Amino acid sequence: MVSNEAAISSIMTERIIQEFSRISPHPASDGSKIRDLTLRELDVLRELAIYASNLEIAIHLNLSESTVKNIIHILLNKLELKNRYEAAQYAQHQGIGKHL
Repeated sequence: MVSNEAAISSIMTERIIQEFSRISPHPASDGSKIRDLTLRELDVLRELAIYASNLEIAIHLNLSESTVKNIIHILLNKLELKNRYEAAQYAQHQGIGKHL
């Protein structure tokens, strides 16, 4: 990309995420596994809830992108989720996302 514009619109992104959420079960949907997360993992999960990129998360939390990737990998395993989009939906469902 040449500019800072998104490759797809936010409306289309939301529709895609809703469709994947509909067909992808959330194994940790009851919230019981949230207690297994560290404070830093919760910070990253809050950022994922607003669909922040790894770079955005790294800048906001003063971490390296590599560290952010590692934290995301760990929290996905702990929550038994497949990807960052499921994590975002999970965070929103649990009410731990940032308020927009």
